[in-house]
Amino acid sequence: MKLSPLIVAIALLELSRALAVKEYILRFDDVQDYYLAREQQDVISWCMDNDVAISLGVIAGFFGSDTNMVNKVEDCLARGWDKCEVFNHGMDAANCLGDGMLVDQIQTLLEDADRIIFDTLGFRPTAIV
Repeated sequence: MKLSPLIVAIALLELSRALAVKEYILRFDDVQDYYLAREQQDVISWCMDNDVAISLGVIAGFFGSDTNMVNKVEDCLARGWDKCEVFNHGMDAANCLGDGMLVDQIQTLLEDADRIIFDTLGFRPTAIV
């Protein structure tokens, strides 16, 4: 598919405007307890220190026991919805939803993950990735 030069120019103009006014967000997948915890917390801290919005993909089945990680995510969320958000990244990030699963099974997994995230952080994810 070939994009028209006008569409490319408009996209580049919008991108440069967004960068100039800091309208961008870092998507950070696979946030979980213990695994690369220091590195994950450093990325979150860097975003907080540099006023960069961040979207955190929490693996619900592996989140909630590491109090340092939970506290870091709570600190991030306290910055407000326009600076930090959490999205549902599944129960284990290994199941590909839909691979031979019934709709009811998929819905149950997503609801369970949402419940764990809400029970841990008091934040209801609005997206699933």
